[in-house]
Amino acid sequence: MTQWILFLKQENKEILEVIAMTNPVINKAFSTLDVLSKDKKARAQYEQRLKSIRDRNSILDGAREEGELKGKLECKLEGKPEGILEGEMKGKLEVARNALKEGLQIEVVAKIAGLSIETITTLVKDSVK
Repeated sequence: MTQWILFLKQENKEILEVIAMTNPVINKAFSTLDVLSKDKKARAQYEQRLKSIRDRNSILDGAREEGELKGKLECKLEGKPEGILEGEMKGKLEVARNALKEGLQIEVVAKIAGLSIETITTLVKDSVK
């Protein structure tokens, strides 16, 4: 904070340069001040360059945000149906396991859970292992 106060109040350019060398942020401010204090042509070029940098950054930020939104949308579109199907299958398998634990016959469990007899038979074999 003290360096900034010295920088802002100082009129001697040599002292300003010394202060600027000790702090990178003040150094940038000093460089900017140096450019702006030159002739109108140099100032106009500086301002045009800053505008170009800001425009480029704005375009890149917009493209990045658009890409992120597109990626999120694609993930939702692709992942949602798969996730729903996977969840439904897990639910059916859980119902089948519980029904088998209760001693229901394989054919009855298949009807209740909405699964094939082969799938229920596999569940029975896997639970024995």
